Amino acid sequence: MYKPVLRHLAILFSLLTLIFVQACCPEDDDTPEQPQTPHTLLYYFVGTDLSYYFGNNISAAGKALAALTEAGGVLAEEENKSRVLCFIQRSKTSAEIIELKYADGLFEQEVLASYEVPKAMTSEQMGSYLKDMIELAPAVSYGLVMGGHSRAWTLVNSPDFYATTSDYGIGRPQFRRYWERDPEALVTRFFGEGYPFFSSYSEGASNFFDITDIASALSSTGVKFEYAIYDACFMSNIESLYDLRNNSKYAIASVSEVMGNGFPYDRIIPHLFKTNGKSFDLESVCYEFYDYYRTSAGYSGSVALTDCTELDALAAATKRVNNGSKNEVDNGDLQYYDGLNPHLFFDFGQYINALCADEATRTAFQTQLDKTIVCKYTLNSFYTGLKPYRGTHKIDTEAYSGVTTSQPSEMYRSEYESTAWYKATH
Repeated sequence: MYKPVLRHLAILFSLLTLIFVQACCPEDDDTPEQPQTPHTLLYYFVGTDLSYYFGNNISAAGKALAALTEAGGVLAEEENKSRVLCFIQRSKTSAEIIELKYADGLFEQEVLASYEVPKAMTSEQMGSYLKDMIELAPAVSYGLVMGGHSRAWTLVNSPDFYATTSDYGIGRPQFRRYWERDPEALVTRFFGEGYPFFSSYSEGASNFFDITDIASALSSTGVKFEYAIYDACFMSNIESLYDLRNNSKYAIASVSEVMGNGFPYDRIIPHLFKTNGKSFDLESVCYEFYDYYRTSAGYSGSVALTDCTELDALAAATKRVNNGSKNEVDNGDLQYYDGLNPHLFFDFGQYINALCADEATRTAFQTQLDKTIVCKYTLNSFYTGLKPYRGTHKIDTEAYSGVTTSQPSEMYRSEYESTAWYKATH
């Protein structure tokens, strides 16, 4: 007799469960669907000084996307293609979000949003524009390109930022701003722009960002990017990368000034969209940057791919060096990557290896550095437009580690010791 009772109880329990599930999960609920777009690539271009080059970058990216959808192209049969959006200033007070629409071998630019922007933006405003792009093109994953001007980790409001320095030892003494560019210099890239470096800005007006501000803006989106390409000067810098370590899984950047043309997006886009954005060949992105400048300019082809998830381990390995037995290091023996006097950006791997007096500690450091810098390319020279050393400078390709540090520099000592990298390594 108990078997039928158990069977009836089981049926009753199943019916109650079905009613409960239907009550909790109605067919017409308002739960948003998961995004179906595999990948969205965001371009964020800072300022207007490089507008000509930004326009070329957008056109190059669009043409590459169009080529991928031509007959026989890898995206020709894809119905739900990954998307590419760009934030770009049209003037100092106006900006747009545009989408690069591509199909059947063609592409066009569609304006999705327009803004009035202040001459001096905040990190909160930068974050809001990035969030707008993400909301306009929801996806399973995201990539990021940040283009503009950069001075790496140095602080906009540093007392030394506008300080004059004397060029004793390199000819007739003269006084100038530390970051002064030669008026005859070729165009290179920085993050932000303004007084006193760009004559179109009045005193006090600027659009510079500290790296910590950029990290805050990226964090505010709630997105960890699959990769970030920093198309700006000096961004393969350990102090800067450490500040940005939680914003992307990988970072691509250069140790020196990046020429005005920036990255060759017609050659890079195919490596980011081979599988409709579901996977990426970032090492090939680095190679394309190197090869473009190898075949066009013959200099400034230095680039590296950093695994940001390894940066904390690298900080720990560096701390063991700094806290252990050390050698005296002459800055004059180190590879530098800028035109400043005194120099600010030195080769990180070369410096730490020279500093470390213990072989086992040095070996452990190098092993971790090799895990962190996934790949690196360089030509044997770089270009700088900064005074007093404007022009091309040799690179010791054997010493090149793909990343710089300001630890040996004489400049910005108090500011340097306030960086997250310094605190993590001392």
